[in-house]
Amino acid sequence: MGSVMQNGLNRQSTQLRIGTQAATASVPGMVFAQKSRIKKVSLLNGAAITADNTNYLQVSMKDLDDVEYAELDTRAAHEGALTALTPKVLNLASAKLASDNSGELEVPAGTTLKIVATKNGTGVPTDACLVIEWYPL
Repeated sequence: MGSVMQNGLNRQSTQLRIGTQAATASVPGMVFAQKSRIKKVSLLNGAAITADNTNYLQVSMKDLDDVEYAELDTRAAHEGALTALTPKVLNLASAKLASDNSGELEVPAGTTLKIVATKNGTGVPTDACLVIEWYPL
């Protein structure tokens, strides 16, 4: 537990570019060479997106087997609207949470994560990026 606490205090922040996508896209994320923890994942979008059930954006972070680690959905019944240039925290997948009740995701060594941005109507990611707060174990 000591190394988890020590490394958790020295977390890193990595920005992963999504860009502007006119259609649903899967973009490269990051490779975890060693077992790691993710504390928080936030979406930063260059434009506002209203909470709408027709024009919405879904963003998820998945491994290469399409197992979801984090997700966000701008529909009204989900996480709702995005404010331009204001980070919005993604939901962390409960199946991937560490067993110590820290609320952090545990990522096995050798895992590659990708970002999947699904747009509907005018719910377009605009100069968007994910900000990952993480630390190696």
